[in-house]
Amino acid sequence: MNSILKYILLSSTVLIFGFSNKFVNSKTELKCNLLEAYAITHKELEFVKCEEVKNSQIIYRATYRVRGNKSKIVEDFLKENYGMGNLKWACCGWDNAGVYGQFEHPEFEKIDPYCSAVISMFASGEKIDKSKNTINLEHDRDKIEYFTVTVELIIT
Repeated sequence: MNSILKYILLSSTVLIFGFSNKFVNSKTELKCNLLEAYAITHKELEFVKCEEVKNSQIIYRATYRVRGNKSKIVEDFLKENYGMGNLKWACCGWDNAGVYGQFEHPEFEKIDPYCSAVISMFASGEKIDKSKNTINLEHDRDKIEYFTVTVELIIT
């Protein structure tokens, strides 16, 4: 599912369709590690990558990861500091059930007055056993190798 459709389905506040990054103020250069540069991060969050998103209301997506056995600590941190929802088991993994965390920063306003960062956290509970060609579900979050945290800089 593409990112725009995801936000339309999960948030009734999305009104912009087909946003193009060509409207972003080229004089504003953002640092990729969005949490470290513009907010606060947790020591258990490992920065993985950052990517610019083209032809979307999402401008940048920073990806982090946290070990499963530390995921509850990071979940609590994101809930307390950014208002992210509780992680819930759904179908085949954990996610924040459409209740995203959010933060703003004066640098984001230079891009657009409606620019802010949205935070989500998730993990697949699927464990693939290649030797038996089976997929099992791991419900114990401590046994999941990594959870992913994304911070998306969006214009709403």
